[in-house]
Amino acid sequence: MSRLVAATLLASLVAAPTVLGSNSRPALRLLDRQPFVVEGKHFKPGERITVVLVARQSETSRATANGGGSFTVNFGDVQIDRCEGYSVRATGSLGSRAWLKPFAPACLPDAAPLRSPD
Repeated sequence: MSRLVAATLLASLVAAPTVLGSNSRPALRLLDRQPFVVEGKHFKPGERITVVLVARQSETSRATANGGGSFTVNFGDVQIDRCEGYSVRATGSLGSRAWLKPFAPACLPDAAPLRSPD
């Protein structure tokens, strides 16, 4: 009986990474704003991915997911400041999809210069 329990436990531990990995949804993460760099994870290995950045204008870049399902896209000269809104969409050739649309902070204008008392 204890061998059956041990075998069942061992089988579930061996299968756990596969089950957990297959349930991970594709995701995007911002690595840097200047230049604008995005990382994708949990895509299908070898999948061709089209990444679209929408900000002041739209930019498109392409990547291929590595064996672990990850990729990095650098949008070169695109720079987005902390107050500028943007969104990123990644669409894979094998059906994976991910979106990144962070909350845009309410940025205040530069403060007016202080006046000296007259």
